[in-house]
Amino acid sequence: MVNIGKFTKKHYVGIDLIKIIGMFMIVTLHVICTSNLINKTPMFSLNYNILKFFVVMSLPAIDCFALITGYIYFDIKFKYSRIIELWLQVLFYTVSITLLVKLLLPNSVKSLYFILMFFPVIGSWYWYFTVYFGLFFLIPFINIFLRQVSKNNLKKLIFTLVMLFSILNLFAVGGNGSRDLFVIRGGHSTIWLVIMYILGASLKIFEIEKYVDKKLCVLIYLVACVLVFLGSMATDFVTLKYLGKVNKFNNFMLECTNPIVLLMAN
Repeated sequence: MVNIGKFTKKHYVGIDLIKIIGMFMIVTLHVICTSNLINKTPMFSLNYNILKFFVVMSLPAIDCFALITGYIYFDIKFKYSRIIELWLQVLFYTVSITLLVKLLLPNSVKSLYFILMFFPVIGSWYWYFTVYFGLFFLIPFINIFLRQVSKNNLKKLIFTLVMLFSILNLFAVGGNGSRDLFVIRGGHSTIWLVIMYILGASLKIFEIEKYVDKKLCVLIYLVACVLVFLGSMATDFVTLKYLGKVNKFNNFMLECTNPIVLLMAN
């Protein structure tokens, strides 16, 4: 049984730094993906390779934020009111951006949008907030389980989760054209965030920070980036050769569930 003592709330300087880096990664992904910039760039050109490498470097951001949630929320007092704070933050940015767009392009925003923006979950305006909303209300029950399970069984659970939802899913070949074995949508699902939460909390339980070398972690991250990049480019080449065309983002190497990306996040 895991003994964590009293609930504590600490300030983690290192985690704050990771959050800042993670936000830069998120912005990078949004700029490259939503602008469709990479799809407008000739494949295998220098600019294409640079853009693809920036995408690869930014992939761990989603996993990182979920891992951090598990690491922090595991041993602090859980408050349901926190979800209201997050909802208000989402609402603030949504209203601000929508009003700006309405001002610049009056006919591009319908009145219905102003109603739906108050319900970001059921409207699925922001996929991360939607899937995080599902995780949030499961956190107290996940914590109860993690505090009761033995460390030995927790290790077995971690091994099982990584094998099923990361490694096995990487090699899946769906007969119906879908590779999504367990409906985790490449990491864009509540199920995946729950798994990341458990892994993040496990880092706290096993006090992993006592055994890691920061320089080694940076080296592992850089090597992993190169491996994912090369794997992604190889997949593009093979797909283009045998299918004649390729969706430059529809690449299993660029999924959050990729075990190498998972290693980068940890």
